[in-house]
Amino acid sequence: MTNEKGNVSELKSSLLNLSQYSKKKKGFANELRRLIITIGLFLIMQIVFIAIDGTFLEPNFNRIGNFASGLADAQFFKIWSFLYDNPIFRLITPIAILHIIYVLIKTIIIRFREKDTKFS
Repeated sequence: MTNEKGNVSELKSSLLNLSQYSKKKKGFANELRRLIITIGLFLIMQIVFIAIDGTFLEPNFNRIGNFASGLADAQFFKIWSFLYDNPIFRLITPIAILHIIYVLIKTIIIRFREKDTKFS
C-alpha cells in the first residue's frame, strides 16, 4: 500500500510527528505569564462567585454526589473559606488558591535556575 509520495509508514510517521507545531515554551517569562493569567482568572472567578452567591443562579448542592457533598460540607472549608454560603464555592476557592501557590513556587524556582545558569 503506497501512495504517490512513497511509503505508508513514512506518511504515518509524518502525521504523528507534531512537535513542529508545539507551542510549549519554557522559561521564566512564560511561567510569569501563566502566573498572571492564573491570578486574573482567580479574580474573575471570585467576582462571579460573589455575584452568584445567594441568588437563584448558584449550583444545586444535591447533584454533586455523596463524597463531594461530604467534602464540601467539611468543617475545614467552612472555617477557611468564610466568604460564601454555598459549599461548592467554599470547596473550589481553596483549590484555586493552592493552584496559585503551586504556580508561584514553580515560577520562583525557574527564575532562580535561569539566574544561576546565566552567571555560570
